[in-house]
Amino acid sequence: MSIVEREEALSAPRDVGLPTLARLRKRPETVAQDWTGQDWQRTYVRLLIAADLLIVVLAVAAGLVGVLSIKGLQPVDEQLAALLVPSWLGMVAVAGCYEMRFLGSGTEEFKRIGLATIWLTAVVGTGSFVVGAPVSRWFVAAALPGAGALLLLERWGARKVLHARRRAGACLHRVMAVGTREDVEHLIRQTQREQYAGWRVIGACLPQPSRTTVTSHGITVPVVGPPQRAAELAAVHAADTIAVTHAAVLANDGVKRLAWDLEGTSVHLLLSPALTDIAGPRVTVRPLVGLPLLHLEQPAFTGFQRLAKDVLDRLLALLLVGALAPLLLMIAVIIKLGDHGPVLFRQRRVGVRGRSFTCLKFRSMHVDAEEQLATLAGLNDHDGVLFKIRVDPRVTAVGRWLRRTSLDELPQLFNVLSGQMSLVGPRPPMPSEVDRYHTHVHRRLLVKPGITGLWQVSGRSDLSWEESVRLDLYYVENWSPLLDLTILAKTAVAVSRGVGAY
Repeated sequence: MSIVEREEALSAPRDVGLPTLARLRKRPETVAQDWTGQDWQRTYVRLLIAADLLIVVLAVAAGLVGVLSIKGLQPVDEQLAALLVPSWLGMVAVAGCYEMRFLGSGTEEFKRIGLATIWLTAVVGTGSFVVGAPVSRWFVAAALPGAGALLLLERWGARKVLHARRRAGACLHRVMAVGTREDVEHLIRQTQREQYAGWRVIGACLPQPSRTTVTSHGITVPVVGPPQRAAELAAVHAADTIAVTHAAVLANDGVKRLAWDLEGTSVHLLLSPALTDIAGPRVTVRPLVGLPLLHLEQPAFTGFQRLAKDVLDRLLALLLVGALAPLLLMIAVIIKLGDHGPVLFRQRRVGVRGRSFTCLKFRSMHVDAEEQLATLAGLNDHDGVLFKIRVDPRVTAVGRWLRRTSLDELPQLFNVLSGQMSLVGPRPPMPSEVDRYHTHVHRRLLVKPGITGLWQVSGRSDLSWEESVRLDLYYVENWSPLLDLTILAKTAVAVSRGVGAY
Protein backbone atom coordinates (compact mmCIF):
# COMPACT_ATOMS: atom_id res chain seq x y z
CA MET A 1 0.00 0.00 0.00
CA SER A 2 1.52 3.35 -0.99
CA ILE A 3 1.53 6.44 1.19
CA VAL A 4 -1.14 8.04 -1.00
CA GLU A 5 -3.39 4.99 -0.60
CA ARG A 6 -2.93 5.05 3.15
CA GLU A 7 -3.78 8.75 3.31
CA GLU A 8 -6.93 8.10 1.30
CA ALA A 9 -7.84 5.28 3.66
CA LEU A 10 -7.41 7.57 6.65
CA SER A 11 -9.62 10.24 5.14
CA ALA A 12 -12.40 7.70 4.53
CA PRO A 13 -15.32 7.30 6.97
CA ARG A 14 -14.41 5.61 10.24
CA ASP A 15 -16.72 2.63 9.79
CA VAL A 16 -14.79 1.09 6.91
CA GLY A 17 -13.55 -1.77 9.07
CA LEU A 18 -10.29 -2.45 10.87
CA PRO A 19 -8.00 0.55 11.46
CA THR A 20 -5.46 1.15 8.79
CA LEU A 21 -2.65 0.57 11.28
CA ALA A 22 -3.81 -3.01 11.83
CA ARG A 23 -3.56 -3.65 8.10
CA LEU A 24 -0.13 -2.02 8.01
CA ARG A 25 1.10 -4.45 10.65
CA LYS A 26 0.49 -7.21 8.18
CA ARG A 27 2.98 -5.49 5.87
CA PRO A 28 6.04 -4.93 8.09
CA GLU A 29 8.31 -4.59 5.10
CA THR A 30 6.27 -1.61 3.89
CA VAL A 31 6.33 0.04 7.29
CA ALA A 32 10.08 -0.44 7.53
CA GLN A 33 10.59 1.41 4.27
CA ASP A 34 8.58 4.36 5.57
CA TRP A 35 10.31 4.62 8.97
CA THR A 36 13.42 6.26 7.53
CA GLY A 37 13.89 8.18 10.78
CA GLN A 38 14.96 4.97 12.52
CA ASP A 39 18.08 4.43 10.35
CA TRP A 40 20.19 7.05 12.11
CA GLN A 41 19.22 5.63 15.50
CA ARG A 42 20.50 2.15 14.62
CA THR A 43 23.70 3.64 13.18
CA TYR A 44 24.26 5.79 16.27
CA VAL A 45 23.81 2.84 18.65
CA ARG A 46 26.18 0.65 16.56
CA LEU A 47 28.82 3.39 16.65
CA LEU A 48 28.39 3.68 20.43
CA ILE A 49 28.87 -0.07 20.83
CA ALA A 50 32.03 0.05 18.71
CA ALA A 51 33.39 3.05 20.64
CA ASP A 52 32.54 1.46 24.00
CA LEU A 53 34.30 -1.74 22.94
CA LEU A 54 37.43 0.19 21.97
CA ILE A 55 37.41 2.15 25.26
CA VAL A 56 37.02 -0.98 27.39
CA VAL A 57 39.76 -2.86 25.51
CA LEU A 58 42.15 0.08 25.92
CA ALA A 59 41.32 0.45 29.63
CA VAL A 60 41.76 -3.26 30.33
CA ALA A 61 45.02 -3.32 28.37
CA ALA A 62 46.27 -0.26 30.26
CA GLY A 63 45.38 -1.98 33.54
CA LEU A 64 47.36 -5.08 32.56
CA VAL A 65 50.37 -3.00 31.56
CA GLY A 66 50.18 -1.08 34.83
CA VAL A 67 50.06 -4.22 36.96
CA LEU A 68 52.87 -5.77 34.93
CA SER A 69 55.09 -2.76 35.57
CA ILE A 70 54.33 -2.75 39.32
CA LYS A 71 54.29 -6.35 40.46
CA GLY A 72 53.91 -8.74 37.58
CA LEU A 73 50.79 -10.44 36.23
CA GLN A 74 49.01 -13.39 37.77
CA PRO A 75 47.28 -15.94 35.49
CA VAL A 76 43.96 -14.96 37.04
CA ASP A 77 44.53 -11.32 35.97
CA GLU A 78 44.77 -12.38 32.33
CA GLN A 79 41.66 -14.54 32.67
CA LEU A 80 39.76 -11.68 34.31
CA ALA A 81 40.87 -9.31 31.57
CA ALA A 82 39.48 -11.67 28.92
CA LEU A 83 36.15 -11.78 30.77
CA LEU A 84 35.95 -8.09 31.56
CA VAL A 85 35.48 -6.87 27.98
CA PRO A 86 32.27 -8.79 27.16
CA SER A 87 31.08 -8.49 30.78
CA TRP A 88 31.47 -4.73 30.70
CA LEU A 89 29.56 -4.30 27.44
CA GLY A 90 26.88 -6.62 28.78
CA MET A 91 26.57 -4.60 31.98
CA VAL A 92 26.34 -1.35 29.99
CA ALA A 93 23.58 -2.90 27.88
CA VAL A 94 21.71 -4.18 30.97
CA ALA A 95 21.86 -0.65 32.41
CA GLY A 96 19.99 0.59 29.32
CA CYS A 97 22.86 2.62 27.92
CA TYR A 98 22.02 1.63 24.33
CA GLU A 99 18.34 2.59 24.51
CA MET A 100 17.55 5.70 22.47
CA ARG A 101 15.22 7.08 25.14
CA PHE A 102 18.27 7.67 27.34
CA LEU A 103 20.62 8.93 24.62
CA GLY A 104 21.17 12.43 23.30
CA SER A 105 19.88 14.62 26.15
CA GLY A 106 19.51 14.69 29.90
CA THR A 107 21.73 13.14 32.56
CA GLU A 108 20.21 9.65 32.58
CA GLU A 109 22.77 8.25 30.12
CA PHE A 110 25.70 9.33 32.30
CA LYS A 111 24.01 8.09 35.48
CA ARG A 112 23.54 4.67 33.92
CA ILE A 113 27.16 4.49 32.77
CA GLY A 114 28.16 5.23 36.36
CA LEU A 115 25.77 2.56 37.67
CA ALA A 116 27.17 -0.02 35.23
CA THR A 117 30.68 0.76 36.51
CA ILE A 118 29.61 0.35 40.15
CA TRP A 119 27.69 -2.87 39.43
CA LEU A 120 30.60 -4.47 37.58
CA THR A 121 33.09 -3.45 40.28
CA ALA A 122 30.80 -4.99 42.92
CA VAL A 123 30.41 -8.20 40.89
CA VAL A 124 34.18 -8.56 40.34
CA GLY A 125 34.99 -7.84 43.97
CA THR A 126 32.32 -10.15 45.37
CA GLY A 127 33.04 -12.91 42.85
CA SER A 128 36.78 -12.93 43.49
CA PHE A 129 36.14 -13.07 47.26
CA VAL A 130 33.64 -15.93 47.00
CA VAL A 131 35.80 -18.13 44.76
CA GLY A 132 39.03 -17.10 46.48
CA ALA A 133 40.68 -15.96 43.25
CA PRO A 134 43.90 -13.93 43.82
CA VAL A 135 42.81 -11.02 41.65
CA SER A 136 45.21 -8.11 41.68
CA ARG A 137 43.65 -5.16 43.47
CA TRP A 138 45.90 -2.89 41.41
CA PHE A 139 44.38 -4.25 38.23
CA VAL A 140 40.78 -3.83 39.43
CA ALA A 141 41.52 -0.35 40.79
CA ALA A 142 43.10 0.76 37.50
CA ALA A 143 40.92 -0.92 34.87
CA LEU A 144 37.39 -0.45 36.21
CA PRO A 145 37.36 3.22 37.31
CA GLY A 146 39.56 4.13 34.35
CA ALA A 147 37.20 2.53 31.86
CA GLY A 148 34.21 4.14 33.58
CA ALA A 149 35.75 7.61 33.33
CA LEU A 150 36.76 7.07 29.69
CA LEU A 151 33.28 5.81 28.82
CA LEU A 152 31.73 8.96 30.31
CA LEU A 153 34.14 11.12 28.29
CA GLU A 154 33.43 9.13 25.13
CA ARG A 155 29.65 9.40 25.61
CA TRP A 156 29.96 13.13 26.17
CA GLY A 157 31.92 13.49 22.92
CA ALA A 158 29.40 11.34 21.02
CA ARG A 159 26.57 13.50 22.34
CA LYS A 160 28.29 16.69 21.16
CA VAL A 161 28.65 15.20 17.68
CA LEU A 162 24.97 14.20 17.73
CA HIS A 163 23.92 17.70 18.82
CA ALA A 164 25.94 19.23 15.98
CA ARG A 165 24.22 16.90 13.50
CA ARG A 166 20.83 17.86 14.88
CA ARG A 167 21.53 21.57 14.58
CA ALA A 168 22.36 20.84 10.93
CA GLY A 169 18.92 19.22 10.48
CA ALA A 170 19.94 15.54 10.69
CA CYS A 171 19.35 12.75 13.25
CA LEU A 172 15.92 14.04 14.22
CA HIS A 173 12.93 12.37 15.85
CA ARG A 174 9.76 12.85 13.82
CA VAL A 175 7.10 13.81 16.35
CA MET A 176 3.31 13.70 16.05
CA ALA A 177 1.86 16.13 18.62
CA VAL A 178 -1.51 15.37 20.23
CA GLY A 179 -3.31 18.00 22.31
CA THR A 180 -4.85 21.43 22.22
CA ARG A 181 -3.60 24.07 19.81
CA GLU A 182 -1.94 26.03 22.64
CA ASP A 183 -0.10 22.97 23.94
CA VAL A 184 1.13 22.02 20.47
CA GLU A 185 2.35 25.58 19.89
CA HIS A 186 4.27 25.43 23.17
CA LEU A 187 5.83 22.11 22.15
CA ILE A 188 6.95 23.57 18.82
CA ARG A 189 8.53 26.53 20.62
CA GLN A 190 10.42 24.22 22.93
CA THR A 191 11.69 22.01 20.11
CA GLN A 192 13.00 25.07 18.28
CA ARG A 193 14.63 26.50 21.38
CA GLU A 194 16.25 23.19 22.37
CA GLN A 195 17.25 21.82 19.00
CA TYR A 196 19.88 19.57 20.57
CA ALA A 197 17.03 17.30 21.74
CA GLY A 198 16.39 16.42 18.10
CA TRP A 199 12.61 16.75 18.03
CA ARG A 200 10.84 17.90 14.87
CA VAL A 201 7.06 18.20 15.06
CA ILE A 202 5.79 17.00 11.67
CA GLY A 203 2.05 16.93 12.38
CA ALA A 204 -0.61 17.82 14.94
CA CYS A 205 -3.72 15.93 16.02
CA LEU A 206 -6.22 18.43 17.41
CA PRO A 207 -9.79 18.01 18.68
CA GLN A 208 -12.21 19.79 16.33
CA PRO A 209 -9.50 21.73 14.47
CA SER A 210 -10.60 25.12 13.20
CA ARG A 211 -7.55 25.61 10.97
CA THR A 212 -5.43 23.30 8.87
CA THR A 213 -2.08 24.36 10.34
CA VAL A 214 -0.44 25.29 13.62
CA THR A 215 2.20 28.03 13.50
CA SER A 216 4.64 28.86 16.28
CA HIS A 217 8.15 30.31 16.41
CA GLY A 218 8.14 30.66 12.61
CA ILE A 219 7.38 26.95 12.12
CA THR A 220 4.16 25.81 10.43
CA VAL A 221 2.92 22.29 11.15
CA PRO A 222 -0.08 20.70 9.37
CA VAL A 223 -3.10 19.51 11.34
CA VAL A 224 -3.43 15.94 10.10
CA GLY A 225 -6.45 14.64 11.98
CA PRO A 226 -8.16 14.03 15.33
CA PRO A 227 -6.37 12.67 18.42
CA GLN A 228 -8.27 9.36 18.26
CA ARG A 229 -6.45 8.44 15.03
CA ALA A 230 -2.96 9.45 16.15
CA ALA A 231 -1.50 5.94 15.78
CA GLU A 232 -2.69 5.58 12.19
CA LEU A 233 -1.56 9.08 11.28
CA ALA A 234 1.86 8.44 12.80
CA ALA A 235 2.25 5.45 10.48
CA VAL A 236 1.22 7.49 7.44
CA HIS A 237 3.59 10.36 8.18
CA ALA A 238 6.49 8.17 9.34
CA ALA A 239 6.58 9.62 12.86
CA ASP A 240 8.69 7.72 15.37
CA THR A 241 7.27 9.52 18.43
CA ILE A 242 3.78 10.53 19.55
CA ALA A 243 3.78 13.28 22.17
CA VAL A 244 0.48 13.68 24.01
CA THR A 245 0.68 17.23 25.33
CA HIS A 246 -2.83 17.22 26.77
CA ALA A 247 -4.30 13.85 27.73
CA ALA A 248 -7.80 15.29 28.21
CA VAL A 249 -8.27 15.47 24.43
CA LEU A 250 -8.33 11.64 24.42
CA ALA A 251 -11.69 10.81 25.98
CA ASN A 252 -11.97 8.21 28.78
CA ASP A 253 -9.47 5.40 28.10
CA GLY A 254 -8.09 7.02 24.96
CA VAL A 255 -4.45 7.01 26.16
CA LYS A 256 -4.66 3.31 26.93
CA ARG A 257 -6.17 2.57 23.53
CA LEU A 258 -3.47 4.63 21.84
CA ALA A 259 -0.83 2.57 23.67
CA TRP A 260 -2.54 -0.62 22.48
CA ASP A 261 -2.55 0.65 18.89
CA LEU A 262 1.20 1.25 19.07
CA GLU A 263 2.03 -2.24 20.30
CA GLY A 264 4.29 -4.01 17.82
CA THR A 265 5.52 -0.76 16.27
CA SER A 266 8.69 1.20 16.92
CA VAL A 267 6.76 4.35 17.82
CA HIS A 268 7.46 5.87 21.24
CA LEU A 269 4.53 7.26 23.25
CA LEU A 270 5.27 10.20 25.56
CA LEU A 271 2.74 11.79 27.88
CA SER A 272 2.94 15.25 29.41
CA PRO A 273 1.72 14.99 33.01
CA ALA A 274 -0.78 17.44 34.43
CA LEU A 275 1.87 18.26 37.07
CA THR A 276 3.94 20.35 34.69
CA ASP A 277 7.49 21.34 35.66
CA ILE A 278 7.55 18.87 38.55
CA ALA A 279 9.82 15.89 38.02
CA GLY A 280 12.57 13.76 39.47
CA PRO A 281 12.45 12.12 42.89
CA ARG A 282 9.48 14.22 43.99
CA VAL A 283 7.10 12.13 41.87
CA THR A 284 6.59 8.45 42.67
CA VAL A 285 3.86 5.95 41.81
CA ARG A 286 1.77 4.67 44.73
CA PRO A 287 -0.75 1.94 43.92
CA LEU A 288 -3.89 2.57 45.95
CA VAL A 289 -7.21 0.70 45.68
CA GLY A 290 -6.07 -0.68 42.35
CA LEU A 291 -5.17 2.74 40.89
CA PRO A 292 -1.59 3.80 40.03
CA LEU A 293 -1.68 7.23 41.71
CA LEU A 294 1.16 9.74 41.61
CA HIS A 295 2.52 10.72 45.00
CA LEU A 296 3.94 14.24 44.99
CA GLU A 297 6.52 14.95 47.66
CA GLN A 298 6.77 18.47 49.02
CA PRO A 299 9.87 20.34 47.87
CA ALA A 300 12.68 20.35 50.44
CA PHE A 301 13.89 23.84 51.36
CA THR A 302 15.63 22.80 54.58
CA GLY A 303 17.41 19.72 55.89
CA PHE A 304 20.73 17.96 55.42
CA GLN A 305 20.90 18.33 51.60
CA ARG A 306 20.37 22.08 51.82
CA LEU A 307 23.00 22.35 54.56
CA ALA A 308 25.40 20.33 52.40
CA LYS A 309 24.66 22.65 49.47
CA ASP A 310 25.46 25.73 51.58
CA VAL A 311 28.73 24.23 52.83
CA LEU A 312 29.78 23.12 49.36
CA ASP A 313 28.85 26.53 47.89
CA ARG A 314 31.09 28.38 50.33
CA LEU A 315 33.94 25.90 49.96
CA LEU A 316 33.91 26.10 46.16
CA ALA A 317 33.54 29.89 46.25
CA LEU A 318 36.57 30.14 48.53
CA LEU A 319 38.61 27.92 46.19
CA LEU A 320 37.50 29.93 43.14
CA VAL A 321 38.37 33.26 44.77
CA GLY A 322 41.83 31.93 45.56
CA ALA A 323 42.36 30.49 42.07
CA LEU A 324 40.97 33.55 40.27
CA ALA A 325 42.60 36.21 42.44
CA PRO A 326 45.06 37.33 39.69
CA LEU A 327 42.20 37.60 37.18
CA LEU A 328 40.03 39.54 39.64
CA LEU A 329 42.88 41.97 40.30
CA MET A 330 43.58 42.42 36.58
CA ILE A 331 39.92 43.20 35.82
CA ALA A 332 39.77 45.68 38.71
CA VAL A 333 42.84 47.52 37.38
CA ILE A 334 41.43 47.63 33.82
CA ILE A 335 38.11 49.08 35.02
CA LYS A 336 39.84 51.65 37.21
CA LEU A 337 42.14 52.79 34.43
CA GLY A 338 39.23 53.00 31.99
CA ASP A 339 37.38 55.99 33.51
CA HIS A 340 38.74 56.19 37.08
CA GLY A 341 35.32 55.25 38.44
CA PRO A 342 34.51 52.64 41.08
CA VAL A 343 35.50 49.07 40.31
CA LEU A 344 32.42 47.43 41.77
CA PHE A 345 28.76 48.04 41.03
CA ARG A 346 26.58 47.58 44.11
CA GLN A 347 22.85 47.08 43.76
CA ARG A 348 20.09 46.04 46.14
CA ARG A 349 18.68 42.64 45.22
CA VAL A 350 16.11 40.39 46.86
CA GLY A 351 17.31 37.07 48.23
CA VAL A 352 15.86 34.04 49.97
CA ARG A 353 12.61 34.65 51.88
CA GLY A 354 12.47 38.19 50.53
CA ARG A 355 15.52 39.42 52.44
CA SER A 356 17.38 42.11 50.52
CA PHE A 357 21.17 42.21 50.15
CA THR A 358 23.83 44.12 48.25
CA CYS A 359 24.73 42.23 45.08
CA LEU A 360 28.27 42.80 43.80
CA LYS A 361 29.37 42.99 40.18
CA PHE A 362 32.27 44.43 38.29
CA ARG A 363 31.05 47.77 36.96
CA SER A 364 30.27 47.43 33.25
CA MET A 365 28.43 50.75 32.73
CA HIS A 366 29.29 54.41 32.94
CA VAL A 367 29.16 55.96 36.40
CA ASP A 368 25.89 57.85 35.67
CA ALA A 369 24.09 54.81 34.22
CA GLU A 370 21.30 54.87 36.81
CA GLU A 371 20.49 58.51 36.03
CA GLN A 372 20.17 57.68 32.30
CA LEU A 373 17.70 54.85 32.91
CA ALA A 374 14.56 57.00 32.70
CA THR A 375 15.50 58.35 29.26
CA LEU A 376 16.04 54.82 27.89
CA ALA A 377 12.83 53.19 29.17
CA GLY A 378 11.30 53.10 25.70
CA LEU A 379 14.21 51.08 24.28
CA ASN A 380 13.59 47.96 26.37
CA ASP A 381 14.25 44.82 24.28
CA HIS A 382 12.78 42.50 26.90
CA ASP A 383 9.21 41.63 27.81
CA GLY A 384 7.73 41.28 31.27
CA VAL A 385 9.30 43.05 34.26
CA LEU A 386 12.94 42.90 33.13
CA PHE A 387 14.75 45.83 31.53
CA LYS A 388 17.35 44.85 28.93
CA ILE A 389 18.76 46.70 25.92
CA ARG A 390 20.70 44.62 23.42
CA VAL A 391 22.94 47.59 22.48
CA ASP A 392 22.92 49.62 25.69
CA PRO A 393 24.69 52.99 25.26
CA ARG A 394 25.48 53.03 28.99
CA VAL A 395 27.82 50.03 28.72
CA THR A 396 31.53 50.82 28.48
CA ALA A 397 33.92 49.18 26.03
CA VAL A 398 35.42 47.10 28.84
CA GLY A 399 31.91 46.38 30.11
CA ARG A 400 30.84 44.84 26.81
CA TRP A 401 33.73 42.38 27.06
CA LEU A 402 32.95 41.63 30.70
CA ARG A 403 29.29 40.96 29.93
CA ARG A 404 30.01 38.82 26.89
CA THR A 405 32.31 36.61 28.97
CA SER A 406 30.17 36.90 32.16
CA LEU A 407 33.28 37.97 34.07
CA ASP A 408 31.29 40.86 35.55
CA GLU A 409 29.52 38.27 37.74
CA LEU A 410 32.69 37.06 39.50
CA PRO A 411 32.44 39.41 42.53
CA GLN A 412 29.24 37.56 43.44
CA LEU A 413 31.54 34.83 44.76
CA PHE A 414 31.86 37.08 47.81
CA ASN A 415 28.05 37.08 48.10
CA VAL A 416 28.23 33.29 48.13
CA LEU A 417 30.90 33.35 50.85
CA SER A 418 28.67 35.57 52.98
CA GLY A 419 25.72 33.19 52.56
CA GLN A 420 23.57 35.64 50.60
CA MET A 421 23.76 33.74 47.32
CA SER A 422 24.45 30.26 45.98
CA LEU A 423 26.56 29.15 43.05
CA VAL A 424 23.40 27.82 41.37
CA GLY A 425 19.91 29.21 41.79
CA PRO A 426 17.29 31.59 40.34
CA ARG A 427 18.39 34.98 39.05
CA PRO A 428 18.60 37.56 41.89
CA PRO A 429 15.77 40.07 41.24
CA MET A 430 15.64 43.76 42.06
CA PRO A 431 13.00 45.02 44.55
CA SER A 432 11.16 46.82 41.74
CA GLU A 433 10.81 43.52 39.89
CA VAL A 434 9.53 41.68 42.96
CA ASP A 435 6.89 44.37 43.45
CA ARG A 436 5.45 43.40 40.04
CA TYR A 437 5.51 39.64 40.61
CA HIS A 438 2.35 37.62 40.32
CA THR A 439 1.63 35.47 43.37
CA HIS A 440 3.16 32.24 42.06
CA VAL A 441 6.37 33.98 40.92
CA HIS A 442 7.24 34.70 44.56
CA ARG A 443 8.21 31.02 44.80
CA ARG A 444 11.52 32.05 43.23
CA LEU A 445 12.38 33.54 46.64
CA LEU A 446 12.12 30.22 48.50
CA VAL A 447 15.77 29.44 47.71
CA LYS A 448 18.95 31.50 47.50
CA PRO A 449 19.58 33.26 44.19
CA GLY A 450 22.49 31.97 42.17
CA ILE A 451 25.43 33.25 40.15
CA THR A 452 24.29 30.82 37.46
CA GLY A 453 21.14 28.81 36.92
CA LEU A 454 18.86 27.23 34.36
CA TRP A 455 18.23 30.67 32.87
CA GLN A 456 22.00 31.09 32.35
CA VAL A 457 22.43 27.84 30.42
CA SER A 458 19.17 28.09 28.45
CA GLY A 459 19.49 31.39 26.61
CA ARG A 460 20.21 34.08 29.23
CA SER A 461 18.85 37.47 28.15
CA ASP A 462 17.36 36.02 24.94
CA LEU A 463 14.72 34.24 27.03
CA SER A 464 11.26 35.73 27.42
CA TRP A 465 10.12 36.75 30.89
CA GLU A 466 7.62 33.87 30.96
CA GLU A 467 10.31 31.34 30.01
CA SER A 468 12.83 32.62 32.53
CA VAL A 469 10.19 32.39 35.29
CA ARG A 470 9.32 28.85 34.22
CA LEU A 471 12.97 27.77 34.37
CA ASP A 472 13.53 29.37 37.77
CA LEU A 473 10.39 27.76 39.20
CA TYR A 474 11.43 24.40 37.76
CA TYR A 475 14.72 24.71 39.63
CA VAL A 476 12.95 25.66 42.87
CA GLU A 477 10.61 22.66 42.60
CA ASN A 478 13.16 20.07 41.49
CA TRP A 479 16.50 21.05 42.99
CA SER A 480 19.01 18.25 43.50
CA PRO A 481 22.81 18.02 43.81
CA LEU A 482 22.97 16.35 40.39
CA LEU A 483 20.98 19.20 38.82
CA ASP A 484 23.44 21.70 40.32
CA LEU A 485 26.42 19.82 38.91
CA THR A 486 24.75 19.63 35.49
CA ILE A 487 24.08 23.38 35.46
CA LEU A 488 27.64 24.18 36.52
CA ALA A 489 29.00 22.00 33.71
CA LYS A 490 26.70 23.64 31.17
CA THR A 491 27.56 27.14 32.38
CA ALA A 492 31.10 26.86 31.05
CA VAL A 493 29.73 26.00 27.59
CA ALA A 494 27.12 28.80 27.68
CA VAL A 495 29.71 31.39 28.73
CA SER A 496 32.17 30.31 26.03
CA ARG A 497 29.49 30.78 23.37
CA GLY A 498 28.37 34.17 24.69
CA VAL A 499 24.82 33.61 23.43
CA GLY A 500 22.25 35.91 25.05
CA ALA A 501 24.88 37.92 26.93
CA TYR A 502 24.29 41.68 26.66
